[in-house]
Amino acid sequence: MSVERPQDIALCQCGSVLIYTEHFRGKRWLCMTCGRLYASAPRMQTWTAIAEQRWRSLDREFHLNCGNHLICIGQMRVDCAQCIGPPEQEHIYHATERDWQLCNDALKWLSDRTGREFVFVNGELGHSGVTRPVTRDSFTDEILRGGL
Repeated sequence: MSVERPQDIALCQCGSVLIYTEHFRGKRWLCMTCGRLYASAPRMQTWTAIAEQRWRSLDREFHLNCGNHLICIGQMRVDCAQCIGPPEQEHIYHATERDWQLCNDALKWLSDRTGREFVFVNGELGHSGVTRPVTRDSFTDEILRGGL
């Protein structure tokens, strides 16, 4: 199976390559550098081999350390007999203690990696704040972009 070359590469406001994920309700793009989440990519760059290599590296890092362990509403795991049914049931309803521990560890890793605190609240994953020290410049930058 061959993988098609993408036409464009999604970029964050900070200039880093974005990865695509379906773990965050209403947000499909994640920046592994600054931790911002986007519903749609704010900027696009023409495909280059270097940008694709960076995207693949970040995507692999996310899925290896975090993505395969996150639990969220609507998630059905193909490796779980209870999810694939019958009857089909979202993983969040029958996740084991180990699953929850892995999810918490993954959120901690993502928070440490990006500098934003990622949490699980009411069945959804998202931000709860910034873990890096906030400077006057970064605070102004966040406010202008509608963050914090």
